[in-house]
Amino acid sequence: MYNETQTSTAEARRLKKRELDRKAQRLARERTKSRIAQLESMVDNLRQDDSNAQIATLMDQLGKVTKERDNLLQVLDSLGSTIRRHIGDTTSATTTSERRSESKSESPAYAGPAQSQSQSQSQTPNERIVPIMTQRAASETSNSTILELPINHPPPHDPFSYDGWNYAVTTGH
Repeated sequence: MYNETQTSTAEARRLKKRELDRKAQRLARERTKSRIAQLESMVDNLRQDDSNAQIATLMDQLGKVTKERDNLLQVLDSLGSTIRRHIGDTTSATTTSERRSESKSESPAYAGPAQSQSQSQSQTPNERIVPIMTQRAASETSNSTILELPINHPPPHDPFSYDGWNYAVTTGH
């Protein structure tokens, strides 16, 4: 009887130990699953933060590029005015001698905003002054003008015959 009691007590201990082991394993699995879920959530948050950081970086780069573009447009405008001034100086020096040989009955087919200078240029009756300055269509920060050369018209014959950024074009009538 003593053996039977000892055996049943040992059996009860083993069963209790087995039950405690199973319970510990179940809790360990639950903790592992919980930790995995927590880590996955952290990875998602980090990815989202990284995405937000990338967006912020791209926005900063866009701002810098936009500022650089605006600075370059100001440089282009400055260069354009310098060139117009230089061409105007050259044209006025050249046209002074041309005025003496020009007949007074000749007038341009199109009188633009700079009529006095355009009349001093040598033109045939089939020529007209075509402006090649246009406003930029969708400028974000600047309303400056940009040079656009007409594609269907031949270039001027004399590079010093410019009146600002206008030049004479034969209409071919």
